[in-house]
Amino acid sequence: MSFAGKDSASVSMGFVVFVMPFEASQECLAPKTRGATSPSPIVAPVLAVRTQAGGIEIPPEAVAWSLHLRRSRSLEQTRSRVRAIGRLYEYYQMESDLDLDSSRDVDMLVSNFLALRLETPKDPGAREIPHWRPVSFSTVRDEFRAIASFAAFCRRHETVTSQLGAAFRRDKECSWQKAVVPSNRRDILSHLQLRRQRMNELLGTGPVTSPVLLDHARKHATAVGQHTANLAVDEVEALIRSEPNPAFKAMWIMLAYLGPRISEALHLWRCDVLPGSYSSKVSRIDMTGLPFVVFAHPSDSPYLGSFDLRSRNHDRRTELQRRYGLNVRMEPDEPGQASGWKGVLLANSDWKLSWGYWTDPRKAHQFAELWDIIATIHDEAGLDGRHPYFFVNIRNAQYFGEPMQIGNVETALERAFRRIGIEPHSPGANLHGLRHFYAWYARKLLKLPEDVIQMMMRHRSQKSQLDYGKRAEDAYITLSEAFR
Repeated sequence: MSFAGKDSASVSMGFVVFVMPFEASQECLAPKTRGATSPSPIVAPVLAVRTQAGGIEIPPEAVAWSLHLRRSRSLEQTRSRVRAIGRLYEYYQMESDLDLDSSRDVDMLVSNFLALRLETPKDPGAREIPHWRPVSFSTVRDEFRAIASFAAFCRRHETVTSQLGAAFRRDKECSWQKAVVPSNRRDILSHLQLRRQRMNELLGTGPVTSPVLLDHARKHATAVGQHTANLAVDEVEALIRSEPNPAFKAMWIMLAYLGPRISEALHLWRCDVLPGSYSSKVSRIDMTGLPFVVFAHPSDSPYLGSFDLRSRNHDRRTELQRRYGLNVRMEPDEPGQASGWKGVLLANSDWKLSWGYWTDPRKAHQFAELWDIIATIHDEAGLDGRHPYFFVNIRNAQYFGEPMQIGNVETALERAFRRIGIEPHSPGANLHGLRHFYAWYARKLLKLPEDVIQMMMRHRSQKSQLDYGKRAEDAYITLSEAFR
């Protein structure tokens, strides 16, 4: 059995399904059924998934579900359904920035997964998850059915241990409980409309990415593997230009032209945004004239504001506890402050950090101007003794100076898109869509090669990281030449 991330040179898989014999009783197959029959032998698929920490987990709810399916389905049919759930686990571990604390998060995860499955391009180099092969609409429909079945099983199963299984178990108002699983394109549109109505009742907003899925459902008959549409440059420019809040304006600029994940942006400390001259202290790159933004590991990085090796006494986790009495945002004191963290390339292993590459110097200078405004607000809020974070609430008096929460950022982005006449969560019009815009801009407009874009986006490399510093320097030189 071999597990590896999508960055691995071996098998790029985040899960594996293998077959095992069981002695399964009726009680095991259906936990809520009264009475149990004598055990009988059965062979069933078992799902093992790779965790974010790099370990291996066998979710018991997935095993029980597999055994439950084997009561009425063949081994191959069951294996196909279990593999669909494996891909969903894989997508959550590798790509999702969601914490799955709410029904809205679960809706976003499932909708994004289905949309990504539909738009998987034929070229492996263009796939967000390289080993996923192009599939037909009917395959995605079957995977949707499998997810709905698994979610329903988790809600009634007694032993649920994985994050995904627990999210399904908590999701009592899940919209697919209220609808027949779609069997064709017309049904899937009706199904998503029902979900939208239900979400409007609960939250006053529609499910987060259903328009993406709608769009793919309409186009898929003639365009298997077509990419999700990217935002146009003028749309991103309008998004930034129309934003009245300087903190959110700085956020949109950073996401679109520096390319971090939203979790990386929310973990930024004030000391992580620096003058470009500081780049030479941790790299062989000179970014003088541009803001130098570092993305330090939220708990393990010893960088606390000084690159003097003599000051490297403890890590960020310890600093948060000692100075502010806080936990890291991966293990927050309050649920609303949660922010995940995905494994990224560390450009400097001594300080356990990486940095961003600007794709447009003009936008970098605009960010620098906003940086001055935000720094003044930090001083007004008296943040030195409260917390170290860069992106804070600057308009709500009750929460003035508090770290931004991902839900607030999502809501602000929805408002921003509506302000310029774009339907939120239509193709590209979401937080991760700004990161896709960053990659698109580097690839299509700056004409940068894929290995340079990989460095810029801090994807874990498929090559050795031993000479990362030199390759980062080459990437910066290539990017600088693209500006000329």
